[in-house]
This record gives sequence, C-alpha cells and structure tokens, in this order.
Amino acid sequence: MQLRLLGPMAVIADGKAVQLPAARKTRALLGYLAAEAKPVRRDRLTHLFWEVPDDPKGALRWSLSKLRGLFHDSIVADRETAALDPAGIAIDYIELRDAVADLPAASSETLERLCASAAGSFMEELDLPNCDDFNAWRIATAEDVRAWLDKACAELVARKLPPDQLLPHVRAWCERSPNDAEPAEALCRTLIAAGREEEAEQMRGLLIRRLAEAAVHAPVGVRDCP
Repeated sequence: MQLRLLGPMAVIADGKAVQLPAARKTRALLGYLAAEAKPVRRDRLTHLFWEVPDDPKGALRWSLSKLRGLFHDSIVADRETAALDPAGIAIDYIELRDAVADLPAASSETLERLCASAAGSFMEELDLPNCDDFNAWRIATAEDVRAWLDKACAELVARKLPPDQLLPHVRAWCERSPNDAEPAEALCRTLIAAGREEEAEQMRGLLIRRLAEAAVHAPVGVRDCP
C-alpha cells in the first residue's frame, strides 16, 4: 500500500486508488499521523482538530474508526495515544525525508521517483477552517518538503545525469523555488546541454526578471545563457 502526501493525498493499493474518507479532518488526521511516524497523544489530536465540537473525543474515535477501515491493524490506538504503523506502507513523505537525510546513499532512481511524484505542496488540499495549529504545522511541514525536494534536485544535477532526463526535475525545481538563483542557473545550463539554445535564451530573460523582482542577483550562468 502507498500513502502519498506530496501533493493531493492519495492511497494506492494493488495499483489502484482507494477512496479516502469524505471528512477532510479525517484525511488530515491520517496525514498528520503518517508524517509524525510515532504515537501522538489523544489530547494533542483533539486540540489540533476538534476543539469546537461538544464531544472532541468522540469525533477522534469516529475518525480513527474510519481510518481503521482503510488501514486495519496499521492504526494503533490505546487510551492515551494513536498512531499509524508505517510497516508495509510506502509513505512518500517518509521516503523523501530519509533520502535527503543521507543523499550520497540515495540512488538516482529513488530521487527521481520522489521528485517526479511531488505533484504539489504537502497535503495541499487540507487547509482546515478553525484549525490554526494544524494549519501552521502543515505550512511549516510543506516548507520542509520544498527544501528537501530542492536538495534532491540539486543532488541530481550534481550527479550529471543526461540533460533530457534532468530537465523535468530542474523545471519543477525552478517553479517550486522561483526566487532562488541556483535552480535558475541549473535550468539554463540544462537547456543548453540538451541542445535547446533558443528556449534557454527565452528562459534567460524570464528568470532574470523574476530574480530581479525578488531582489536576487542573477548569477553569471543565467546572465550569460546561452
């Protein structure tokens, strides 16, 4: 089973998408437990998601029962805590975190797969009304994910993979971090290496303007491209 958090949440089992619970708070609870990867106190969970209802503990129990219908014994709960046991579940967020923690040991294939699978920001559809602490956690975690993806892309560029193979990852890097000079330079260099001089020239002007608007000095690799 796969649990995807890098973008819109999805659960894949036997190669097919599994219908997620309709309740957004239940899906957000799933993402939170998956990313935390450890038992979380029930009072912490009710504080994050259910301070408003009359029965927050009951709301948490209901959501955990819905998740148990999907993940069965992987949802582990007792009187004090709840957790998602990641054994047997491929969680892209965890894979990315672990790969970036030891980049030299990560295969290029793994880094490419993780970069390609990031189809948006972390849990992007799960901004919840009246859940300020959860939203702050999600935004901060999304920024961590963005930085990890940037590091993975920089590592792929450093490994000098074929330019056509690198190009989609470097394009995504530029879009993800538009005010950063490093991906802008990498995109120009990759386009030239791929024999796309005309596109490189078009991108040069766009990237210089974008960096200037962010008060970032365009590096030589961008200004002199091609």
